[in-house]
Amino acid sequence: MAARRGRLRFAALGATALLGGCTTVGPDYAPPPVPWLADWSGGAWHTLVDAQTPPPTPTPSAPSRPSEEWWRAFDDPILDALVADAQRVNPGVRVAGMRILEARAQLGIAGSTLYPQLQQVTAEALRTGSRGSDGRGSAFWSSGIGFDMAWEIDFWGKFKRGIESAD
Repeated sequence: MAARRGRLRFAALGATALLGGCTTVGPDYAPPPVPWLADWSGGAWHTLVDAQTPPPTPTPSAPSRPSEEWWRAFDDPILDALVADAQRVNPGVRVAGMRILEARAQLGIAGSTLYPQLQQVTAEALRTGSRGSDGRGSAFWSSGIGFDMAWEIDFWGKFKRGIESAD
């Protein structure tokens, strides 16, 4: 009777631990509030589209090329220093695009943790020995193949949280 009660307690404890593994630990991700986005209208083009009116046709004019260093017209050394600092620190379009690709790759790597991981594939072959002049030989042949795969269960939601973080 006591042994049965002990087994029942052990089974209940095991079931509780397994059911506890079906949950994700920690708060769910919620995007931060952006108060200015609620009041954003999209500009004049947005209102024209909403009003179902055709957009104004642009009038051709003489092409005017703005100066690439337009801020120098203010003759302000502080503004010059700020612009130089911004140009030095800010990445170009190519770097920004590469960072987007890097973030997508990190998301793919984080998502791959949900699947079994191939650890190692090995193969070996060994032949040794010699053949004697009398026709008898002492040859030995050995071969082997190995395959190893691992999969970690997302017991506490670690991998799901990692995917949310990478996303």
